[in-house]
Amino acid sequence: MKKNVLKLATIICLFFTASFSAQAQFMDKGDVLGSGGLYFPSGYTFIRAGVDFGVAPNVSIGGNFINVISGADGESYIGGRVTYHLGEAFGVRDSRTLDPYVGGQIGKVLSEGYDVGFALPIGLRFMFNDKVGAYGEYFINLNQKRSGFPNMFGIGISFRFNN
Repeated sequence: MKKNVLKLATIICLFFTASFSAQAQFMDKGDVLGSGGLYFPSGYTFIRAGVDFGVAPNVSIGGNFINVISGADGESYIGGRVTYHLGEAFGVRDSRTLDPYVGGQIGKVLSEGYDVGFALPIGLRFMFNDKVGAYGEYFINLNQKRSGFPNMFGIGISFRFNN
């Protein structure tokens, strides 16, 4: 638990260390962002693929597919999410490059015996150029025991498919 609080505090500090003077938003209506990465809950390694579609300024909806690649017998998870991109709200100077975000997710482990899970993804993305970036994300599961899905930290790569 102490490690989880430390990771969350680190992400929040990164949000607030950005410079303050707003420009363009990270996501706009019609934007498409794909991402893939590795997540590391205790004793496991998950691989994640996701896509986000801009539906309004700074708001995206999307989906995730997550699969266990080590530590368990190939459990899979599928979920949908809505994300609010906070760069403009925090006054990030270039919010097209630096993207702090928070969201809500609903999903299900695809094995019998698990309930639908609700999670809060909190993350920070940095775009190296107009098309490619990297992200770090902390996933807080609100009903871990019933949904079978743990809290976890992940890192990955993002791809913007349009400007």
